[in-house]
Amino acid sequence: MKFHAGLPSSNSVPAHEIERMRAFIQAHTLPGNAGKPICVIEPWSASFRGGDNLSWDAWIAARASHWRFWQIGRRFDSAVEGCEYYFWTPNRSRIAALIAQSKAFVGSDPELLRLAGSLGIPVFTVQPEPHAPTRHRAPDAEFLTANR
Repeated sequence: MKFHAGLPSSNSVPAHEIERMRAFIQAHTLPGNAGKPICVIEPWSASFRGGDNLSWDAWIAARASHWRFWQIGRRFDSAVEGCEYYFWTPNRSRIAALIAQSKAFVGSDPELLRLAGSLGIPVFTVQPEPHAPTRHRAPDAEFLTANR
């Protein structure tokens, strides 16, 4: 599944999906995470599937005291440890509504990066590590520290 097919534009995220997502987030907030901003991550690009996510686990663990993380996934992808919720749905409007509720987006999918940026959400692009196409480098530590 590629995310970019049929994603809504920034001005067409349905209001009912935004409200539905707010309620969904509230219902799935773990104890101790209320009040923390959400950072949505999408760590796997379509061309680099199945990578080692140990660097993501450590990156999230180092920031979990200030942020909560929701992962957008694709079917059969592994979940990154430390994420509050692994969000998988083929519904593009719900993906857009989740991103609209976040305070930061970290990922590699160009369409999701453009969508988050068009919604005014700070974005950070993850690039594959050189000479290791199945691994991803965790984002720079300064990004979420400066943008919390």
